[in-house]
Amino acid sequence: MSTDVSQDFLDRAYTSFREAESCSKRFDWPLCILRSAECVEFSVKAILRTVVGDYEREHDVSGDLINAYDRFPEWFKEKVPRISLMSRLFTLLSLRAKYGDELLQVSPKKIFEQPEAQVYLDVAKQVYFDCNRLFREIKVAPPNPPADNTS
Repeated sequence: MSTDVSQDFLDRAYTSFREAESCSKRFDWPLCILRSAECVEFSVKAILRTVVGDYEREHDVSGDLINAYDRFPEWFKEKVPRISLMSRLFTLLSLRAKYGDELLQVSPKKIFEQPEAQVYLDVAKQVYFDCNRLFREIKVAPPNPPADNTS
């Protein structure tokens, strides 16, 4: 369990969320979505780093989250299907938020508008708070080590 790296990822997730809020206030919808996607990615990777110790070196770690399902407390297990879906969705959206539709030669600003940016900002906030809560619970009460049966 690497809590230093996990804490750093959660700090970066929070920074990305705050930047997404700032982008929203400036009406930069694609960048708001991109920063929201970063928030989700860093939040989920922080939890995977804490609970599992590692994850695939990809932006979408939804499969890793599902594989770790049995290692989570009940309240977080209820959130895994949604967080996993959001992780996958945000990975796809971030490509469009960065590059637009290259095949049709449409810029990101022509694709995204305020309603979807607000939805993704709200989702990122919830994922961050859920992952942060789980991290705090684990950090305060780490899993019990295996019993020493050598005596």
